[in-house]
Amino acid sequence: MRAHTWLWATLVGAAVGNITRGAVLVLVPFIVKNDLHAGAQVYGLILSVGAIGSIAVSLLLGQLGLPRRHIAFMYLAWNLSSVVIAGYAIATSPAQAMAVSIVEGALLTAGAVVWSTLMHVLVPRELLGRVSSFDWLVSLALMPVAFALIGPLAEWIGVDEALIVCAIVGTTVGSAFLLFLPGLRDPERDPRMIAARA
Repeated sequence: MRAHTWLWATLVGAAVGNITRGAVLVLVPFIVKNDLHAGAQVYGLILSVGAIGSIAVSLLLGQLGLPRRHIAFMYLAWNLSSVVIAGYAIATSPAQAMAVSIVEGALLTAGAVVWSTLMHVLVPRELLGRVSSFDWLVSLALMPVAFALIGPLAEWIGVDEALIVCAIVGTTVGSAFLLFLPGLRDPERDPRMIAARA
């Protein structure tokens, strides 16, 4: 794994990016209750409608195939998904929060489709189980830290501001990796991925 920048860097980036997911899981219920004056049903709907975006983008990419610059596309989708979570901070109705969830679901899934393809095409079959397990371990490693820190951060600077800070952190890390890590985009020229895009 250390030999492939696209692999280790994306795992580290996902670990940091999942702090923003932690912020959504901790703070959106608070927003639903205190800002939108709604209950568990509305929160469940907000989470559930994200699947609409996921299904739509899956069908679209299934028809169109992966873009030529698929690493840049994956990072852009995930970075934008971090930006979109700031939308929960400005939502003034359940419908607006649901719209944010649909866009967030679409962007997360767009990146996940590319990531899954990369893993299945470039990781040797005999190592795929171990690499996939390590992927889940590293990607979710900071989620408990997010759960522990998001509440105090929101109490200190405010709920909306905490969401915006998390959006900025997630986007900044992903953008820095994409722009400055040499070798990150090597799979875009890999013949196996070129064949997979066809």
